[in-house]
Amino acid sequence: MKKRTCLFSYLAGFMLLFALSAHAQLIFVPQSGAPATESCLNGFPMTRVGITPPPEGSTTINYIVSPISGTISSSVNMVIYVDADATDDLYDGAFYLPNISGPDFGTVTLTMPEGTRAFSFKGFNLFNASNVTIEVTSTDGTSSVGPMPVSAPGSGARGYYGFYTADPSTTIRQVSITAKGLLGIGQLRIYQGEYISPSQAAFAGPLQASIPTVCAGQPVSLNATGTGNSFVITGPDNYVFSTVYRSIGTHSFRATGITQPGQYTLKSSLGCTQSVNTITLTNCP
Repeated sequence: MKKRTCLFSYLAGFMLLFALSAHAQLIFVPQSGAPATESCLNGFPMTRVGITPPPEGSTTINYIVSPISGTISSSVNMVIYVDADATDDLYDGAFYLPNISGPDFGTVTLTMPEGTRAFSFKGFNLFNASNVTIEVTSTDGTSSVGPMPVSAPGSGARGYYGFYTADPSTTIRQVSITAKGLLGIGQLRIYQGEYISPSQAAFAGPLQASIPTVCAGQPVSLNATGTGNSFVITGPDNYVFSTVYRSIGTHSFRATGITQPGQYTLKSSLGCTQSVNTITLTNCP
């Protein structure tokens, strides 16, 4: 058995969702339906949840700091371990559910921070974990329940579970995991923010220069319109212009102070989609 030492938690990725509740439209994504990249779930850009150390003098923690805002709170204290011999990042700082013996079941409920629309994680069987189920509850009170298959102890396999809301009016409120035995979860990912429809996509409109050529003493401005909420223009000599909007939509903006000829590139971002457009500025005759 590999040695495990108590450390702070390494958290980052839970994904699970059942399409059982038509009202809340909570969509369950089991391991067999996991996306090609865990950084994107049905158009939601997923952010890895980083390390939250336990309070000084403690080896347990009952909350996880979200990289976006707020915290993921836990109904029970989570014992945090690091497998000193493991190179697999699942084991590196995984946190575990309580070890329940006999016929009893243990349950941990994770309460999501405000605005959570997607959440994912990976789970592994640390010791005799069985009869695992997950219940996801939305802010409108409806919920979906489903089983969570787990691998044999020590197999090294792990399950990917994710979920998201397909209803713009609701978000994910709680995730409850019930199990016998000891089940580890780690690699949490989360999306908090504005609802993104799968049909929405970024668009980078044409770049228009204030003057057609770059002349000494006459800085050029670039005007553009794009769809998304994040826009970046890059160019020669490490030129960078960026702007971020709170809301997704079509926005107009201007990049100023351009003094070098060459190609300038606009990149618009919306959720997991990006769009690019370019313009080339020439020297004065």
